[in-house]
Amino acid sequence: MATAYAQPTSALQSPREHFLQPNTPPQPRKHASRQRFAQEFSQCLYDFVIQLLPTAEELAVKEDVRKLLERLIRTIEPDSRLLQFGSTANGFSLRNSDMDLCCLIDSEERLAATDLVNMAGDLLERETKFHVKPLPHARIPIVKLSLDPAPGLPYGIACDIGFENRLALENTRLLMCYAMIDPPRVRTMVLFLKVWSKRRKINSPYKGTLSSYGYVLLVIYFLVHVKSPPVLPNLQVMPPLRPISKEETHLNGHNIWFFDDIELLRQRWKSSNTDSVAELLIDFFKFYSREFQYSHGVASIRAGLLTKDSKGWESEYEKGSPRERNRLCIEDPFEVDYNVSRCVTKDGLYTIRGEFMRASRILATRPDRAIVALAQLCEERKEEELVHPLPNNGLFIPPRLTVRYEPVQPVIAPDGVFGAALLCTILPSDVAFTSLTSAGGVPTTAAYGLIALLRLFVTPDDFTSSHYFLGRWRRPAYIATALFNGLVFATQISPFYFPVTAQSFNFAPVILGAVTIFGVLSWYFIPADKWLRREQVLRALRIADEEPYAAGSSAVEGSFASENARYRAESVNGKVKGVDID
Repeated sequence: MATAYAQPTSALQSPREHFLQPNTPPQPRKHASRQRFAQEFSQCLYDFVIQLLPTAEELAVKEDVRKLLERLIRTIEPDSRLLQFGSTANGFSLRNSDMDLCCLIDSEERLAATDLVNMAGDLLERETKFHVKPLPHARIPIVKLSLDPAPGLPYGIACDIGFENRLALENTRLLMCYAMIDPPRVRTMVLFLKVWSKRRKINSPYKGTLSSYGYVLLVIYFLVHVKSPPVLPNLQVMPPLRPISKEETHLNGHNIWFFDDIELLRQRWKSSNTDSVAELLIDFFKFYSREFQYSHGVASIRAGLLTKDSKGWESEYEKGSPRERNRLCIEDPFEVDYNVSRCVTKDGLYTIRGEFMRASRILATRPDRAIVALAQLCEERKEEELVHPLPNNGLFIPPRLTVRYEPVQPVIAPDGVFGAALLCTILPSDVAFTSLTSAGGVPTTAAYGLIALLRLFVTPDDFTSSHYFLGRWRRPAYIATALFNGLVFATQISPFYFPVTAQSFNFAPVILGAVTIFGVLSWYFIPADKWLRREQVLRALRIADEEPYAAGSSAVEGSFASENARYRAESVNGKVKGVDID
């Protein structure tokens, strides 16, 4: 498009195009240890990424596949062309990555895209060994192809064929131009992040996280609009060097203009940002973990930071509305009404941001060897459910009773609110809520155990007249009760699993200790008579001791009355039934 265009000298000096200024004040000297780590980590990134690039043999095989598919599709539409787009063509492809092909038909009279998908699917299923899956009613109708691994193709081939998706071709050219401006830094960052997001299980829109294309846009947005001075110019706002018609700059109602004469751009513009790729990556993770406005912001490589309100994407909580999807907002460069990250769910966004925070912490600690940091960053995350977020106010409203729960279990709102209010200053987590559940039974367990110990060692022979007196079995019963309640108590206050971490620590003893301290202080500062008078306690004990003999029918009452008279008659010299009462 703009290969015949040239950037005028006057435009280079415009204050509006501040990113084109070649001279900026020198940056201050960085701390020696940080600079040394950045240099070593940058070299590790280069060595790591270069092993991930597609081989010449792989590219040759993919080109042969493209030619074969093009030849077959031309039996349906003779004027068709099959062009590569996506990562295979824009410079951000990894080894053994999928192919993306676009079928363009130059003839004015052409079949509808849905019909082409069905016809091409039937043809390829008959004539090739590909596994074929037509998707005629997708947003962009495509045919998905896959080929099983073979001796010449150890990883097989996966390919998507779209029809008349001309915007995708322009999008590919735009990303390719950004990659060509500063390949050592831009391509290295993007390729590493693609591997990192795959290892950390946050690169699947089907599971509520972000696509690789979304991460590419986040990198470009960061390098164009966040870094100061910018690493990349904004190609979409650089003016053409000659007047051009709307037909040249618009496609299907979308403005597709961008400055694509990279050779001329390299001559006229050079970034004054000298940060290494490691320093850029550190700042990238820091920005998206702490500074980006997820709740209200929209990342646009075209226009910088926009607001959800200005895009009409602010109503993310309207049930049944497409806007419910707008948890994370990344504007497509050309289809400006299309949110690239529309499939990111609430849990997916929380997991993605958590991974940004984790990466930022790893790089902030600067391990002794950069290769260690690289290994920690790309450590594969276990396949598990997405992390569940906390509400914006920081209070934990537990969705279920236990740390690992099933979706069918009910939500207990009162317990959740109480647990949040009690534990938000300790650790808002599922573990904290489980600790609260344990703490609820700890006082009861401890009370029964202590009562059993007191009965065993302090009053083993008292309360003999009680209706529940166990006789010679009382001591074994006290011992068994104390042991059982001790076991339950130990279970309730022990960690959930070892080793003990913030995720396994049980806060039940902390809660019990706080309640105990509160009780002791209350007893110390409040007189005993305000709590319970001694006379009341003695009266309650006497009533409890006499209760079995004070209830019943009149016949029973008469029996006890005559028995008491007989006791008094038999009392001689202070003895009743041979028992000394002095």
